[in-house]
Amino acid sequence: MAMITSSEYGIVAVNNTVLCKIIIDDMLSMNADLVPCNKKGRVLKKSFFTGYNELYNAVELSDTPDGIKIKVYFILQTENKYEETSNKLFDKIEKDFAEMYLDEPVRLTANIKGFYRDKSVEQRDIEMIRRNGRG
Repeated sequence: MAMITSSEYGIVAVNNTVLCKIIIDDMLSMNADLVPCNKKGRVLKKSFFTGYNELYNAVELSDTPDGIKIKVYFILQTENKYEETSNKLFDKIEKDFAEMYLDEPVRLTANIKGFYRDKSVEQRDIEMIRRNGRG
């Protein structure tokens, strides 16, 4: 499936895999603040042999009639800045969409599955949501 948007310059179609990779790159660029994980909270890493394959489980994209909805899963490095970290990630994702001339996502959701504490993960389930437009 591809995300499609149109403007006076024409139609732009971007494959889901490309969008997921861009979002994962945004998450990996914030490695001091967060670590991507799957829906169950298992930490995901980029490896030499599999590349991004495992990391795609940290992102869910859906194209609804209202617009694009994005959900990301991660574990925070520190407990006290989950709101700040989520907003920083949302800003990066929206900036990437703007650079590709795609409509901004109508809903961005960060599902925080836990916090690193003393080299172990303290499980949590916190959701941060940013709505744009009709989302």
